[in-house]
Amino acid sequence: AVQIDLPHGVRGSAADAWWFDLLLGYGPGSTAESLRVGAESCGEPGGRSAADEAVFRWSCAAEAPAPVTAARGLADDVRLGEEIPIARARVTSDGKITHIDETGRRVARGLVRPHIVGGRVARGAVPINGSALEWSADIDTSSGGFSGVSPFYFATLVDHPWLSPASGFADLFGRASAGPPPSLVGPFVRIETVSNKRFTLHVRAAAATEAAMAGLPPAVRRSVGLSLPVPIDWLGIEPNSGCTPAPDWDRIRRWVPRLPL
Repeated sequence: AVQIDLPHGVRGSAADAWWFDLLLGYGPGSTAESLRVGAESCGEPGGRSAADEAVFRWSCAAEAPAPVTAARGLADDVRLGEEIPIARARVTSDGKITHIDETGRRVARGLVRPHIVGGRVARGAVPINGSALEWSADIDTSSGGFSGVSPFYFATLVDHPWLSPASGFADLFGRASAGPPPSLVGPFVRIETVSNKRFTLHVRAAAATEAAMAGLPPAVRRSVGLSLPVPIDWLGIEPNSGCTPAPDWDRIRRWVPRLPL
């Protein structure tokens, strides 16, 4: 619990009441380096620094004559980004709060963003299971630093595994310059077996007719000694964890009395 003294009147003002904003910020003299050191020393005996301490201050927004009307905007001395407006109060010259304006209350949440990491797996870097027509590869994402929550993965084949002359499968089709017959369609790609450390990429082809499939070179059905034919770009997005707080309907009714809830 922190007890905060009320502000005094504004020097040079003849008003009998003022709107003051209560602001929350870091300790005086905080810098990026001091905040980093304070964060690293958190939890260690005697490791707290002035940067760890919350500092409250009042900023006069405007005079507040009767009848009460809320002031608009913040004072010029408010440093948004370094300070968070907590509340706005009408303070009289005798040091009393007669009204609290909640219409400008800002939502203060922790500095938590989605964790997004991407990478590229080079051609031939990992073995594959299956044949050139249907194969899967385990993609290691442990370097991404994802937490226990399984991220959403997106993957792209950098080159076409059957049409590109640079593909590791080009020689299997015996047509390194022209690619496989046009009756072969795909690739059809899906992601399976997702975790915070890896996912499995499954790729397959299809043919328009059984005859077209039978006409492919036998080598494309080989299922041993194969590696990733083309590079793979992947992206993992780990969303924010936790739940959004339930709305306070009683408070909303007080703000908007006519709201039909």
